[in-house]
Amino acid sequence: MKYYYLIASLPNLNPDKPPRNLDFKKWHNFILRNLAESDRHILELLTVPERVKKLVQILHEKRKEPQVYPLVIEVPDLPVEFKKTNDLITLLPPFLSDWLTENDYWLEEKPISDLERQLFSLFYHEISNSDNDFIKSYFRFLQDLKNIIAAINARTYDLPIKNQLIGESDINSSLTRSQTPDFGLGEQYPFIEQLQQYIDKSSLYDLEKYVDRLKWNRLEELTSLDFFENSNVFAYYLQLKISWRWLLLDQQEAEKGQIEHLLSDAMNKWSIKTLNE
Repeated sequence: MKYYYLIASLPNLNPDKPPRNLDFKKWHNFILRNLAESDRHILELLTVPERVKKLVQILHEKRKEPQVYPLVIEVPDLPVEFKKTNDLITLLPPFLSDWLTENDYWLEEKPISDLERQLFSLFYHEISNSDNDFIKSYFRFLQDLKNIIAAINARTYDLPIKNQLIGESDINSSLTRSQTPDFGLGEQYPFIEQLQQYIDKSSLYDLEKYVDRLKWNRLEELTSLDFFENSNVFAYYLQLKISWRWLLLDQQEAEKGQIEHLLSDAMNKWSIKTLNE
């Protein structure tokens, strides 16, 4: 099915400068309304990472642990049952909620990072069985990207690499066994050296920007020869999430800067007042 009207109606996105008036919920709902039923299922799959992160966020709050995801994009169509009961399992699609129902002790007893890795492993396995080649190719790349970053971090902090990896992947044996700086994967993934540099410098902001640029470019590569196909819609939706997240982060930083400025101004006025008394 061709999506002429849908794709022609979507606003342009720039990876370096998200539109200030971008409305994620509006365009999420617009895309959902205009998709064929079979493609809606795939779009719902694309919201699973946010659902898992939302679960992780709530668990950290319950356990009074530091947040690893202070900002999570809110999925506009969270399940009604979750809104009514706040039951974490209802946040997830059946292929994850069924597993978690059978293994609900993970919610209380297991480290949250282990639970998150397990849920994402199941997610990537589900994606690998998709009939959509674009979805399979992109998320295979994303899984490899995440595992490469995890392996670099594990090597940096002298942790067992195998325990940090998500799911099964063709590159996992190289990540766990290779002693070379690029894990023997530099030809396949030439960006590994740059990732290493950002991690060595603890440049989290630059690292996240670079990773999102890698995702964006991969989406462009996978859809460069497609026109008005469902793959174009899915790629756009994934880029929309990237743009929306950075818009929210930039707004947070701006608000933080304004608050710090007001506090600094207040402290200066207080200091001057104290000196004059």
